[in-house]
Amino acid sequence: MPLARRSPSRGRRALPNAVRIGRNGSRAGLATTVPYEHRRASRRRCSRGRDVGPRRYYNVILAWTMVYMGQSLRPGPPWKRVDAERFWKHQVLNESDGFKDDFGVLASPELFLALVAAWLALFFATRKGVHSAGQVAWVAATLPYVVLTMLVIRGCTLPGAMAGLRYYLKPRTDRLAVGRTWLDAANQIIYSLGVGTGQMVAYGSYNDASEDVVLDAFGVALLNSFTSLFAGVAVFAMLGHKAKRDGVGVADVVDSGEGLAFVAYPDGLATLPAAGLWCFLFFAMLFMLALDSSMAMLEAWTTMLRDFGFEGVGKDERWRGFRRQDLVVGASCAAGFLCSLGFVMRPGIFWFALVDRYVVWAVFVVAGVECLGVAWCYGGDKLSADLRRETGRGVPRPVLFCWKFLTPFLCCLLGIASMVRLFTGDERYEGARAPAGAQAVGFFLMVGPVAVMLLGALDRRPSADAPGVELATTGKGFV
Repeated sequence: MPLARRSPSRGRRALPNAVRIGRNGSRAGLATTVPYEHRRASRRRCSRGRDVGPRRYYNVILAWTMVYMGQSLRPGPPWKRVDAERFWKHQVLNESDGFKDDFGVLASPELFLALVAAWLALFFATRKGVHSAGQVAWVAATLPYVVLTMLVIRGCTLPGAMAGLRYYLKPRTDRLAVGRTWLDAANQIIYSLGVGTGQMVAYGSYNDASEDVVLDAFGVALLNSFTSLFAGVAVFAMLGHKAKRDGVGVADVVDSGEGLAFVAYPDGLATLPAAGLWCFLFFAMLFMLALDSSMAMLEAWTTMLRDFGFEGVGKDERWRGFRRQDLVVGASCAAGFLCSLGFVMRPGIFWFALVDRYVVWAVFVVAGVECLGVAWCYGGDKLSADLRRETGRGVPRPVLFCWKFLTPFLCCLLGIASMVRLFTGDERYEGARAPAGAQAVGFFLMVGPVAVMLLGALDRRPSADAPGVELATTGKGFV
């Protein structure tokens, strides 16, 4: 049925999946704090360009986890019989020698089919908008805590676990003088909370006007940090056990990124009784978390498309029986699938590492501009007064100070540090040197989201709700 815009009371069930383990995350924070009455007139313009489109590459992580889940069901995980790193590089990725070598050649049919299944799972999870995404989120955002608790308990009972936990919890103040430490810390917080990617704006627009979003923002931020610390206990307990088994120090087995999730940790799990079950639970947890993050990214993307006017096929009789929401989500998933095919080619891991390094700069820029826009263009004090009138709670003074000065300043520093690292650091990605063409692609992905944001800001079309937007709703709710 045609609606002016989405109902403000719908979709609050999408908010629990705000916590992430890993680099990428979803919604939480300050952009959800605009009361609904104000957002209805302004969201159409302010949401444009907020989604970082290049992060569609993230769905390949879903494919990797599905491959490992399938392998875990075999009698004895295969990385238990061969070296875990060799299994990852030569059987899952089947990586080539560089960016150009064997580009266009699939790494394996298994990985390709896993990518297809990943995009189909994402489509069915989001085809009904936040209603279906919220239902999936209750499982995808809560069940991982159960699995994570099981991994913590099991890990802490293993020989060598205490050595790993001491390595994890012992402060190393000398690292505070290293710029890379602060850059990595900022990456973790920004990605785990989903700052600067449009997800908060998209999901925040479903809040009731009376929702205490200030309390929600503080609660989600604290829960996110707790989850990261809690996950670290599971990880380093297992790494301590692995170090004791191999007869080396904990520092010798510590890895990060894909190496931690797909090499170091599975290698430790493979030594346990019922190793296949523990590995399956671990990768099922990663799959749910990655799916949860991908749903948030896709919802932000489709919201931006609808705000730009891409609302489906209208009343064309040839498309009778198809809802506009299905078509917008389906077309977005199809385009994302085509864009992500390069990551399941033999040199795909090199392109994955390059994209992952370049897109972070845009997130720093967008996050800083968001704060400046709220604090100075709309007015931080004005927003706080709006919130106090609608919810009974204003924005604390220290937070207003951060919006106005501290956060933009830090985002500026981090953006500069990230750019310096890109153009003066090692040009190797997963050990392969990037050619000039690959670096040009990375530069385009770096500035592209910022360009879209600027175009959206320069758009002077009326901000009123677009007429006749048809969503997957009925009078009884989403269908």
